[in-house]
Amino acid sequence: MKTIQINVSSGNYEIKLGYGILKNLPDLLEQINISGKVIIITDTNVSSLYLDMLKEILKDKFDVDEVIIPAGEEYKTLDTVYGIYEKLSEINVTRKDTILAFGGGV
Repeated sequence: MKTIQINVSSGNYEIKLGYGILKNLPDLLEQINISGKVIIITDTNVSSLYLDMLKEILKDKFDVDEVIIPAGEEYKTLDTVYGIYEKLSEINVTRKDTILAFGGGV
């Protein structure tokens, strides 16, 4: 696994790159002291391919929930953001929880 350090005016962060990195995700999250549940936000395209696998990888160390939004440019709207907020409220997300955006689309 390769780590790239990013330094910007708003703060510093790391990007982890590597083959098969998803299987290491629980350990990576623990290294940065993630507590609470993990909420995966993804779109319908990515969820149909990877969501079950990702939830399976995380389930032994974290409570996992998901928010799935429609794929496509036409859904990059404030209405979609409102829908995400509604779902997060329904599943009682708190400041202790972690949101994991999975996929590069919406």
